[in-house]
Amino acid sequence: MKKTRQTLNNTSEDYQDWEGVSRRVFMKKMTAAFGVVTAGAVLGGSAITKALAYNIKKQSELSPGKIFSQPQMMTLKFIGDAILPRTETPSASEVDCHGFVDDQLFHCYSQNSQKQYIEIVDKISKAGRHENFIKLAFTEQQQILREIEQQIGFSETDRYQFSQLKYLLVFGFFTSEVGSTKALIYQPVPGGFKGSIKIDETTKDWGAHAYY
Repeated sequence: MKKTRQTLNNTSEDYQDWEGVSRRVFMKKMTAAFGVVTAGAVLGGSAITKALAYNIKKQSELSPGKIFSQPQMMTLKFIGDAILPRTETPSASEVDCHGFVDDQLFHCYSQNSQKQYIEIVDKISKAGRHENFIKLAFTEQQQILREIEQQIGFSETDRYQFSQLKYLLVFGFFTSEVGSTKALIYQPVPGGFKGSIKIDETTKDWGAHAYY
């Protein structure tokens, strides 16, 4: 059976598909999307190995995580959906990006880095003018996130911390089976060469070969 993030076991043999070209192709694509500095932080060390080993959980926001409290997990779920809402593909929460972020931080980040992620989630949770972030309308949630990026009522540190959180949520989405095979064009095995393929602004980028 082809390995997916949901079925991988935590052994070195399970990750051999990631050695060589496929791993380098994925790293190159993520570097192009995130930028060199951010990609180095998000993808460094054992990040990819742990990402593929993560098992999607249903309603992980209803329980405390390894790093986040249960209320923080709920806030993280809504942040993910404001960034990656449901379209023709599932939303961030439907592939448990909030659970992924919690697990990734636990395994791959220092305690100081974990603290910074907790701080920005707490700040977003309290950013609503009169109520908690999760109780706001979807458009109001997105507006708050835009204000963080534009530093409207938020500091440069807030903007940086949020950008790192956003990249980690996106990383979680695109290392899920849905993200790789539905949101990206998926090519499960190498095929024949076709040059000069017409594209337009709606053309999707390519997922990695041998990804699943």
